[in-house]
Amino acid sequence: MRIQNPIFIALFLFLMQFSFGQETEKVFSIYEPIKKGEKVYVFDEICSLKAQANLSSKTLIEIPLGEAIILENDFLIKDSLRATESPFIKVRFRGNTGYVRSSSLAFEKLVYAKEKTSFLFQLNSPKDTIHGITIKEVYANKTVLNEVKEPLPAESFRIYLSDNKGLTDVEKLLIIDFYAEACGMNGGIAYYSWLPSKLALIANLLAVFDADVYAKEEKLIFPADEGGKDGTVLFYSETNELVDEATDWINKTVVTRTYHWKDGALLPSFNAPTETE
Repeated sequence: MRIQNPIFIALFLFLMQFSFGQETEKVFSIYEPIKKGEKVYVFDEICSLKAQANLSSKTLIEIPLGEAIILENDFLIKDSLRATESPFIKVRFRGNTGYVRSSSLAFEKLVYAKEKTSFLFQLNSPKDTIHGITIKEVYANKTVLNEVKEPLPAESFRIYLSDNKGLTDVEKLLIIDFYAEACGMNGGIAYYSWLPSKLALIANLLAVFDADVYAKEEKLIFPADEGGKDGTVLFYSETNELVDEATDWINKTVVTRTYHWKDGALLPSFNAPTETE
């Protein structure tokens, strides 16, 4: 991403704080490998650890859902796509070294110990060149309670759990933060509300940074955020477009809308307003 104009640099840093906040979770990329020695997780109910990189070889051990395994080679998360012939990956589990199908692996696992709940994440098959993420909600590493699919608008992203930010009827928020790219691929952020066995999308928001001439980001202000109010969620969108660099002429547009939070959902249903509304 190339940002040279000093005003746009300041604007970029200001906007990015809303996406990235204070969290420092790992950033994943479709085309950047998870390194040898790091953990991945079993996404299927049972994963067979094979002695050799083929299905007909001896099964060393059956690895249960959600278990962590150690990579013996680098692993591209796009290799987990459920193709007919997904590659084998060399891994280590409880003293056994062998091979598993990459389509059986999750690249990330988030745990909420209080409710014995974990969330597993796997890249799913691309459609029209757009990838997606499949999320499994698992209770006690045994029972799949929920499974949802989320479009992946950017190649780099991070995933984390947050407190409920003051929302009622919500235990946690699950947040997927997509990184905007200068090449035209949009970024943004997806918010999910969570109660046991109930994972529901609140909103998908947009972020676009086009070199040093255009920047747009949408965000939500929750009740516990600075400027937030009980029982409401404020939508805020800011667009800045450089008109003339020599005179630092930038057109700025701000759009806001207040939603009410009732019975675990936004009212009215979320639909990001545009500058023309």
